[in-house]
Amino acid sequence: MNQIEDKTNAMNLDQNSSLSRKEVYDLIWSTPITIIIKQYFLSISDIKKICKKYNIPLPERGYWSKIRFGKSVDKVELPDKMSWDKEIQFVNVLNNSAINQLSRKIEIENTSLLVVPKSLRHPDSLISTTALHWQNLKQRDYSLREKSLSIRVSENCRSRSLRFVNALIKLLKVRGHTIETDRFGTYAKVFDIKIKFYLREVDKRIPAKTIYGTSDYVPTGVLALKTNEYSKTKEWRDSKQNPIETKLSKIVARLESDALKEIEWRKEVEAERIIREKERELREKQEQKTEEEIQKFKLLLKDVENYKKAESIRAFLCAKKNKLIKEKSLTLKVNEWLKWAEDKADWLDPLIDKNDDLFGNFKLE
Repeated sequence: MNQIEDKTNAMNLDQNSSLSRKEVYDLIWSTPITIIIKQYFLSISDIKKICKKYNIPLPERGYWSKIRFGKSVDKVELPDKMSWDKEIQFVNVLNNSAINQLSRKIEIENTSLLVVPKSLRHPDSLISTTALHWQNLKQRDYSLREKSLSIRVSENCRSRSLRFVNALIKLLKVRGHTIETDRFGTYAKVFDIKIKFYLREVDKRIPAKTIYGTSDYVPTGVLALKTNEYSKTKEWRDSKQNPIETKLSKIVARLESDALKEIEWRKEVEAERIIREKERELREKQEQKTEEEIQKFKLLLKDVENYKKAESIRAFLCAKKNKLIKEKSLTLKVNEWLKWAEDKADWLDPLIDKNDDLFGNFKLE
């Protein structure tokens, strides 16, 4: 299975799959939780919340180790059925949209990369180039502008923004994606789809103090990452409870989701193009066939017309010859003319199509 198919299958997981309370209990006690979280894209915390809500007991610590070494274990029985017992939407019980499912999968697979360090460690080459570009700006040197990342923040936020984007780049790369820059901006190349993005610091507008003054904009320290390719613009920003550093998995999940949607859209466009191309080819073939048929029919009509003309010439020559014989005025010169006229009739007649040294392939229109 290739990378795109794997991500597509992750996003297409049946969000309506449900388990009964007993089935969840059997699953919890028969399968290690490390396997369950990968299978259902849930965190350990999610599973604990589900079990608490539906009064489903969990194995005690050491339960699976004892089983592994063949030791006896105590299995807590499932409490009696509750009056409100019902099917548990085990996959999306915590509002698992397709992107949320993918985000959880990223969190499970790339846990160590989701923590943004407090200091810049092992910076990506693009991070180093961007930092150098900022230093060069003090000397009005813009030579690295096209090679630097699209980060528009105040000097106080530069260190934090570099650490955040460095973590984002590492997460993207470990998932098989790349980052590119050019004079138009910065792009995440996800499944070979380029998605433009930039990081900015949110400004606060300070109204002018006089009616003739202008408003001022001051940096707030709030970071926001924005994408604007192939789908509706999406932005993630700091909130009081969740700084942007905690949203890495959601950002990458959205980028992958948008890339997959773009791929599907391109497939649909290509399929429609192929259909239109086939329809055009069929139409052109039909038009060509019709034109050939028209030309053949015109040639038939011309042959009929020329045949009638040839017969008319022969009838005329016969009548003329009989008249001259009766008048006893058929001379050698007239006979030569009659022979010439008969040859022309044979040349015109499509059933004979006699060659003419002077006219050649020329035919009367």
